[in-house]
Amino acid sequence: LGKPTCEIVVKTYRPTSNRGVERARDRVKTEYAILKALENPGSGCQGLRTVSPLLCLPDELTIVTRKSDGENLQSLLEREARVFPRGNEISRVMMLAGACGRWLMNFQRITRLDAYPLDLSAVIDKIDHLVRVCESQMWWSSPRLRNQIVSYCRAGRERITTADLIVSGVHGDYFAGNILAHGSDVTVLDFEMFRYGSVWADVTYFLHQLQTLSLKPTFRPRVVGEAATAFLAGYGVGLAEDCLRQNRLFNIFSILHIVRRLADSARNGGTTRAKRWYV
Repeated sequence: LGKPTCEIVVKTYRPTSNRGVERARDRVKTEYAILKALENPGSGCQGLRTVSPLLCLPDELTIVTRKSDGENLQSLLEREARVFPRGNEISRVMMLAGACGRWLMNFQRITRLDAYPLDLSAVIDKIDHLVRVCESQMWWSSPRLRNQIVSYCRAGRERITTADLIVSGVHGDYFAGNILAHGSDVTVLDFEMFRYGSVWADVTYFLHQLQTLSLKPTFRPRVVGEAATAFLAGYGVGLAEDCLRQNRLFNIFSILHIVRRLADSARNGGTTRAKRWYV
């Protein structure tokens, strides 16, 4: 009685195999560690709002965090991007998209690893593997397309500089659904997929997830496009079209996200959805 209280969120992994248990245990430890690091005032992370970690129970595959206030940004974006929106918060959506870009830029700045350049060959090999998975599907109509995709990714690697291969922390699932909006600020959730990799991995994934909204007939592509522009402006680069023309790694990671979605749909029997992306 009379003691301070707070609302908490208990997150427990439910793996389906013994191998999954070990992977889940590692993810619990990783998520807790990165949240603690981002919470540390001495790490230069001021302004990078994340959920506050309270307790890590690896053997129980559980992590406990303080509950954060705010509205899910994906829900807000979906509401405002509809053909007949219920509200009128488009300007706020664009402001928050810019805040997401700034958050990511700062996150990469403090997690940067200069001594470990990106292994680009491993990324291209992953694309090759995923496209091979897609090739087994009836809707994959071009037998030469895999070679064209992989050749494109490998071509021009001599133009990629050491600066292009910068490695930093990668959230791994950085999209509006893992972001809470409150006022003009954002709080980022769910670091279970955290790893180190290319600075373009999260950038292109965020844009890829935005693009999925524009595929739905009930959403206005203009709003989705403006959100993407605001995000890239917050991140400190030009328009997506400029990135596509000028940055080979931006293109490679954009391709990676598309073929991964196709391959996942193929594995899970989502033929109709996969065909929409393929077309």
